Amino acid sequence: MPSDEQALKQMVYAKRSDVHYTVSNGIVTIHRQHDHRIQKFVRKWLHWKIPEQSTLTLDAYGSLVFQLIDGTRTVWAIAEELVRTYPETETHLTTRLLLYLNRLEKDEHLVVCLTEA
Repeated sequence: MPSDEQALKQMVYAKRSDVHYTVSNGIVTIHRQHDHRIQKFVRKWLHWKIPEQSTLTLDAYGSLVFQLIDGTRTVWAIAEELVRTYPETETHLTTRLLLYLNRLEKDEHLVVCLTEA
């Protein structure tokens, strides 16, 4: 696993600048605006009930990871902090963390990977 460990020590993620979120009692809530021109058109002319804003509330693990993503901290450092805070997360941690970060990047468009391993 030395090569995997080395890759994780070089991989860095950052939050996208257009992501708006709040933190309350350690829990992150992401606020999304639905103001794309197509969404506005559909709301106005087709009278579809598309909300202008939605929220996504992360659980405790996801909130901690999201707060630790700062553009300088490596995936390895995030994993270490996650285990320090929640020891029960140690099993298959790096695999699960990479899947979560990939989801935040590719599906949710909340973060971006600054360095590829």
